Amino acid sequence: MKSIKMYAFLVLGFMLAGLGIAISSTGAQGISAWDALGQSFAWMSGMQLGTWSAILNCSCVLGQILVLRKEFKPILLLQIPLSFVLGTVCNLFGSFINVTVTSLPMGILFYLSGMFVTAIGVSLVMTINYIPFALEGFCMVLSQKVFTKIEFSRVRQSADVLSLILIAVLSLLFKVPWSIGLGTVIGACIFGPTLGLLMKLEKPFLNFGENTQPAADSISEPIAD
Repeated sequence: MKSIKMYAFLVLGFMLAGLGIAISSTGAQGISAWDALGQSFAWMSGMQLGTWSAILNCSCVLGQILVLRKEFKPILLLQIPLSFVLGTVCNLFGSFINVTVTSLPMGILFYLSGMFVTAIGVSLVMTINYIPFALEGFCMVLSQKVFTKIEFSRVRQSADVLSLILIAVLSLLFKVPWSIGLGTVIGACIFGPTLGLLMKLEKPFLNFGENTQPAADSISEPIAD
């Protein structure tokens, strides 16, 4: 029963993250650097943001496999279908939300609403601590196995910086709109504290036992002798 509830909350977390991205992008005030990179690719290709979100996240899972090889935990392949859950929900709600933003305050309101929904989804996944989001999982692997002297938070921050650089390059080369905005700056300031608060509130209700947490300390496992 605990496993069923755990997986249900995991799927819910990824769904809420996808919904939050869709709401935030409607505000046209910018989204997180990683999602904004997906938005740039979406504008270039004519595909939807959620589709590119799933593609980029799956590439992060591939990166984990290439780095870890035999140490990669098979259970973490669940990151792939969960990434498609996130992307599909983002596409579906992005199609349903047909709103024209007519002012900056309205755009900021959409961004903040989406950010809060995303924070709920991310906090659920992080509190359960079983299957990580693909980008965070890849950054964890890089920190543990490649850049061993650099802590996870710095590697994750570098991923955002690299995303911004790629967005700038794509904007210059392919004339796609700049996908970073005021909301991105606001989110950088308040997303972390919001996430921390939600995790504290959720923790008493999402305790599924230590034995069901393969991602708690390390995303990899030792190679058998």
